[in-house]
Amino acid sequence: MFRTVLVLFCMSAAIYGALSCPSSKKKPEPDAAPAVTPAQSAAAPVVKKDPPKDESTSENPAQSAAAPVIQKDLPKNESTSENPVQSFNGIGCYLITNKVNNEVKLELKQNIKMSHRVCALECARKSPLKRYKYFGLANGDNCLCASKLPRNSSIVDNPEVHCSYRCPGNHLQSCGGENAAAYFSVSATLSSMRKDKFEQGVKVYPVIPASDSLKCYENRRELTKVLQSDDEMSHLVCASECVRRDLYGKKFKYFAITDSDTCFCASTLPTLTEKTKNSFCSYRCPGNHNQSCGGGSTLAYFNLSTTTVPPK
Repeated sequence: MFRTVLVLFCMSAAIYGALSCPSSKKKPEPDAAPAVTPAQSAAAPVVKKDPPKDESTSENPAQSAAAPVIQKDLPKNESTSENPVQSFNGIGCYLITNKVNNEVKLELKQNIKMSHRVCALECARKSPLKRYKYFGLANGDNCLCASKLPRNSSIVDNPEVHCSYRCPGNHLQSCGGENAAAYFSVSATLSSMRKDKFEQGVKVYPVIPASDSLKCYENRRELTKVLQSDDEMSHLVCASECVRRDLYGKKFKYFAITDSDTCFCASTLPTLTEKTKNSFCSYRCPGNHNQSCGGGSTLAYFNLSTTTVPPK
């Protein structure tokens, strides 16, 4: 009897334990995030937030290279192009005196196609016996033929200043100056014409500055007028005259216009005490009403630089 009761007790205990004991397998906790494998992590898309407005994003190198480049204005004292002519290459630059030289003859005057070639050919044609060994160019468009050079006492030390007028038929050649003549050898010029890299007809033009580059100054300085009372005055007209007079780029850095029709060339700007408001340079250019040509007592200054591209 006792054994039977003991067996029943043990069976009851076993059944109770099976019902009350938790399972050995653990269930995932509801708050835990599912594990992500490395492969899943690499494949997951990355959402890139827009950067703040004051921060820049990196650009694709190809896109950056293809983007248009905006060129900033050059400093006011720099030109946009280098002068291709470096120095005077003639025999000499001689001052023109009032004394008559029987060895020199003016063969061509105010020739709009004047160049070394034109003058050398003219002197050779006028002297079949080669009496004229030299030719000289003065005032930009006058041709002189000579059997000998002028006196050494009349030669100048700075030909880039005194013989700086450009030839109208070749803007990269010297055609003397207002009071000086540049001399060259007839035979040497004719023999080198085929090798001359500066062919007939080479042109150099001024760069027309932007209207906002105007610098207005009171007219207190003594400047030499190069053009006056010109009914077609404009920035192009005045700048072209200054470029014509400065082959080597050593004389003028600025052109200036006053009273709407008077042009000057200058190497320096006036002092700051002479600077005034741009509104005082309100006269329109007669040749271009969109441009400022100074005022009644003021000068409109602009930077002078050259290019081989014709103006539009």
